[in-house]
Amino acid sequence: MKAIPIIAASVLSLPVSALAETHRQPALSQPDQAGFEGYVQVLAGSYDSEGLVNISKGNERIQSLDANSGNSTEDLFIPYWQVNYVFSGSRTSIFLGTSEDNAFQRGLNIEMGATHTFGNGTAVTAAYTPKVPELDNEVWQDPYQVGANRTRSKTSVEALRLSFKNILNTGISFDYGVGEGFVDDDHAGESQRSRLGAAQIKQLKRGGEFSQAYLSGIFAVSRHLYILPGISYQKVNANGEANRYEKVGGDIALAYEGERFEWYVDHFYGKADYDHLNPVFDQKREDKIYGISAGVSFLKPFGWKHVSFDLVGGETRQNSNIRFFDTRDRYIALGMTYRF
Repeated sequence: MKAIPIIAASVLSLPVSALAETHRQPALSQPDQAGFEGYVQVLAGSYDSEGLVNISKGNERIQSLDANSGNSTEDLFIPYWQVNYVFSGSRTSIFLGTSEDNAFQRGLNIEMGATHTFGNGTAVTAAYTPKVPELDNEVWQDPYQVGANRTRSKTSVEALRLSFKNILNTGISFDYGVGEGFVDDDHAGESQRSRLGAAQIKQLKRGGEFSQAYLSGIFAVSRHLYILPGISYQKVNANGEANRYEKVGGDIALAYEGERFEWYVDHFYGKADYDHLNPVFDQKREDKIYGISAGVSFLKPFGWKHVSFDLVGGETRQNSNIRFFDTRDRYIALGMTYRF
């Protein structure tokens, strides 16, 4: 099985039962005793993708940059976990695990940090994402290579995140993050040397700095039903000019929390505008990204107090004015969450 990249909104990176919980008013009581708490979630299922730039079996060799992309279906495995240590007599905790907020939506990353909840309800989190090779994602070393098998290469990120949840008990939250992305053995465009110069190939480098801001909220529709809107802005200052872009997006989710089951449905949309021409296509790239994700959790099955069974699924599409960058991803996964 393979670990699936984050292809949907941040709700995919949460146990379904934690969707609204992460935005709701934090508990203001101070624990008498220090202790550990957290969760482990494991999801397994199927991942179906389409797109010339996607990493998938059978997609190693392409005959044309304008060719049709076939479907590829693979097993997937998604492990999420987080351990918190809560200090006694305070509303401060430290944590380590996979990022719940996933501010950068760049993959399955380890995050460590600290959270403090103030008396006005605001919970402030400072977190660091180290460069951990074991959790790297993959890209093609040279995605533009035709007529020969393309080679995979690792990617990773290093990032800092500052988060303000439930600001002044309003249900409004704000995340801001900065970081740097890395691509090992980045040879993008080198197979096109017959028509591209060295300066043009340099414009295709994919690593570089990025920043992102996300403003969201949670509002009660009824006792158990919540609506969660959000807007995001991302700027990527890649080492290659052709891969520098700004992206704006938004999502809106509906979530239900009951005694025995919970569910959510989330729809998201984004638009990315690139700063410079891509020399391979002599065209400036523009992408539209949209999709939907949904999930349901069955709580306390067989009377198991700290356990839930989870089912998630969704689809993401990227439509680009340059056909080579069109992608479509679908997934469905079943799993279990254990809270302690």
